[in-house]
This record gives sequence, C-alpha cells and structure tokens, in this order.
Amino acid sequence: MIFLSFTYKCHKTFLKGVIHLVNSHSHKIKPYLTTKTLVPENQETPIHFVTEDLVSDKLFYRRNHFPYPAFASSFYFLPIEGEVQTPTIFSLEQIYAMPSKTKKVVLECSGDKQELFIPKVFGEQMGKGAISQGIWKGVR
Repeated sequence: MIFLSFTYKCHKTFLKGVIHLVNSHSHKIKPYLTTKTLVPENQETPIHFVTEDLVSDKLFYRRNHFPYPAFASSFYFLPIEGEVQTPTIFSLEQIYAMPSKTKKVVLECSGDKQELFIPKVFGEQMGKGAISQGIWKGVR
C-alpha cells in the first residue's frame, strides 16, 4: 500500500511537471484512440486522458467484429418478427418519430483487458480502454 501511494504521488508530481512543461511551451497534447485494427474498426479509449465522468464521442471506444455495412437511411427497415403477437416493420423515419429516452450508461466490451490474460485467448487483444460511459438515446 505504501508503494502504491508513493508511486501515485510520484506519478502525480511527474504529470504536473509534464503539464507545466507543455503549458509553458504552448504545446497541446491531443488525445486519440489507440488503434488495434482498422478493418474492422477496433480502437480503445486512452484512459489516461479520461478526466471526467463521461467520455466524449471522439474518445469513446469502438469494437467491431465486421466492417461497417453500406448504409442508406432512406432504405433502412427494422423487422420485428419471431415470438411476437403481431410481426411488423419500422422504417428509420418511423423510429425517429417515436418517443425516446436518454440515459447515462457504462458500456464495456467483454474483452476489456484481454491483452493481460495469461495464457492468451482468441480474440481482439484489447487493453484497459474498452470501457466508456456516455449518453445514449433510444426509443421506448
């Protein structure tokens, strides 16, 4: 515990020095996502830049198993079928017109910290940045 406290204090002092150095030279550190793969897009949030409760859209992690599909919103339809009483289909315009709800939610990839596993397991080797909290909006 003393070691961790000492490490934290030293790290905090170091960061203050770095911030002072950066501010004194008018340079800005620009945070970017840590790219694991481009296709499909898999990028981690650089957790050392997360300073608030919410993670901005720009720094929200991205985890995909497949490339993004070609998408035209005017041709998008969502079928609701299977174990429902009345199957139906909604257009994207109909979905946008429905009452919505907004919530603050944490989203974490099940593979968060997977690169730390011993022995290694199959899958994208995400570090500690496959977790973010954001504001989500959806229909009710």
